[in-house]
Amino acid sequence: MMNLLREVREKESCFDMEVDPIMDMYKMPECYLPSWFMEKKEIDKKTVLRANWKKLVVQALSRTDELSQTQIGFKRGLTKDITAFKADMIQVRLFM
Repeated sequence: MMNLLREVREKESCFDMEVDPIMDMYKMPECYLPSWFMEKKEIDKKTVLRANWKKLVVQALSRTDELSQTQIGFKRGLTKDITAFKADMIQVRLFM
């Protein structure tokens, strides 16, 4: 999950640079060719591409926050267990 979130963050920085030239290429046929030239499905996919990317980024941020909160809980539990272990070790040494 962490690797996937890292990939999303990496792609986020270059998404516009990769997608904008493609969108510019679509603008030319849309302006100069008849509307029936491109299929409706293709136009719809082009239209929702950026919106779907933004949804993905928002979801990735949400998952990152969830993982951070979970990690904090695990760290607290680990710290508590280590403290208990140290106390147990002191008790064992006292009885030796």
